[in-house]
Amino acid sequence: MKIHLINPGQLPDAGEDQFAGRIDSAFFRARPFSRTYFGIPLALPTLAAVTPPEHTVRITDEMVEDIDFDEPCDLVGLSAMTCKATRAYQIARKFRERGVPVVMGGIHASMCPDEAARHVDCVVVGEADELWPRILADLARGTLRSRYAADTFPDISVIPPPRHELTPHSRYYAFFLQTTRGCPRSCRFCTVTAINGRELRRKRPDQVVDEVRALLRLPNPLRPVIVDRAEGNRRRRLATGAVFFVDDNFAIDRDHALDVCRALKALQDQNDLHLPWFTQTDSRTGFDDELLDAMKSAGCMNLFVGFESLLPRTLRAMAKNVNAPERYAECIANIERHGIEVTASVIVGTDAETATSGAEMVRFALENRIFYFFPNILTPYPGTALMQEMDAEGRILLREPELYNIRNVVFAPKRMSPLELQSSFVRLCGELLSLDRLVRTAETKLEREPRYRLTWRWRLIIGFAFSLTFVALTLTGRITFGDLLKLLYRAPRMILVNGSPSALGFIVNSVGFGTFARSEIARLPRSPAATRPELRRGS
Repeated sequence: MKIHLINPGQLPDAGEDQFAGRIDSAFFRARPFSRTYFGIPLALPTLAAVTPPEHTVRITDEMVEDIDFDEPCDLVGLSAMTCKATRAYQIARKFRERGVPVVMGGIHASMCPDEAARHVDCVVVGEADELWPRILADLARGTLRSRYAADTFPDISVIPPPRHELTPHSRYYAFFLQTTRGCPRSCRFCTVTAINGRELRRKRPDQVVDEVRALLRLPNPLRPVIVDRAEGNRRRRLATGAVFFVDDNFAIDRDHALDVCRALKALQDQNDLHLPWFTQTDSRTGFDDELLDAMKSAGCMNLFVGFESLLPRTLRAMAKNVNAPERYAECIANIERHGIEVTASVIVGTDAETATSGAEMVRFALENRIFYFFPNILTPYPGTALMQEMDAEGRILLREPELYNIRNVVFAPKRMSPLELQSSFVRLCGELLSLDRLVRTAETKLEREPRYRLTWRWRLIIGFAFSLTFVALTLTGRITFGDLLKLLYRAPRMILVNGSPSALGFIVNSVGFGTFARSEIARLPRSPAATRPELRRGS
């Protein structure tokens, strides 16, 4: 059979993704005139890997390419988060009109199977790794069922490497991989436990290395040379195309995380490579010097930490009991002392907050020189305890899936109006994600000596290439002329003088985050909070 796996795009004007990577990929993949994105979710490359060899598989990512609705195929598979569900249903309708059966899985279909079943031929609930071959066999026999649900969670230690070679990988900033699934915690706003279970499942360290090796075999015309000053100025090739380990908490099993880091370092030492990667952890990792040393030596560049709130009572209400706001500054400083940047993720709009609460968050970010700041509007996703609670209280005001993307207010806040919450979010973006503020913060961070530096030859090459990309993005309207002038003055100097991969990341994300902030400011007057009667009544 010919199987077409599709990652749906996003409907317009629902809000941009701050980490969309459209700018990152334009620079790091040298494609300023192409559609680019951060990376493809792991589900589709994983399904392709477990597809029996008698079938052929094509993967289309609508985030970077158009869907060929006329291409002959025997089955379409869709995987979608809640914010992409509506678009997934539109795609399904077009293929079903041709008589092509459509299967849909992913978080939204798993949490809302009855809704999804109205739009597709078959719904998959939960993790599909072990179900997928059975679904294909049933389709071939003409006995495809309308719903499949796994009785147990798959053993991820036997899953083959995801087939990233089938994706349009030259348009992505990062490749997604995973070392664990599941989470023993139960944060009230999170769907992880509901879909992946409370028991942590692990991939073997050698299995993770095999997955990285598969990435290194992909075509890659550029491998800049860097110098590792911590290891006696050892020269290494930079494995361009970062890796994002999408574990919900990479370090929740500390011993396993250490083993993975050691395996990754051995791989790089054996091949004279530097593999830049990043992942997600909780704030406790910031106090574990041994683990931070191991992560940095293995190539970790950034840790995404869910600080969520500065208010202890809010954290208790979220069941985020591992966080201690009085130690956030210490956590950030210690991670950065190990040469790893921090992405601080926070939630705005909790029940304890008012329209003026954002000022304290701004102070926190400025005092701690946070460059990678990730604000999210509180969103009661289907399947979470938060949704159940708000639904029971009659506080859910909007139910369109595309609005559930942490960029829109869909509920009635307790101590402010929906518009005040949306405006507070936009102010945070404007104050903390402006290009001027980000560049100033980056320059202070680059005052410390970096561990890794590009060779002078590569600094010149990349500085010139980045300058051309700035001009190209200006010509295509993706950055402003004013930003172009600021960047042409500051960026080449940062690249040439500092010359670290971190400097490149700061430059690129200054552009990307600044563009995101402007888009959210411009969208405020037409956001649901400003235009929808349901939200005004819920004020």
